[in-house]
Amino acid sequence: MEEGQVTADGRTHDLPSPFLVVATQNPLEMEGTYALPEAQRDRFMMRISMGYPDAAAEALMLRQRDTVNPLTALSPVTSVDDITRLIAFARSVHVAPVIEEYAVALAQATRTDPALHLGRARGRPCS
Repeated sequence: MEEGQVTADGRTHDLPSPFLVVATQNPLEMEGTYALPEAQRDRFMMRISMGYPDAAAEALMLRQRDTVNPLTALSPVTSVDDITRLIAFARSVHVAPVIEEYAVALAQATRTDPALHLGRARGRPCS
């Protein structure tokens, strides 16, 4: 989606700016779900494991679902204009060349350090 467009059913649609993808991945045991390849994991800014609600919360959700649609309680917390202004502000922040050089050196060190493999310590699973 970096191209600023998406194609579905043979039709190409331009994406608005800014554009954000929110994706989910079901547990591996669910049919049709596979782990992302290493080359695609960096496309996600965060990973959250939610687990299951406790019994009381689950029962409450069932009772409320009969009378209230939980989606009607949702409301925006910001606007496209606010996000656009924040993006412009972030892009305007001066970063000294020495900081850029340090960031590049740090990234390169993670690629060459024998104790690391694909962004994680060898022998330890990614958390």
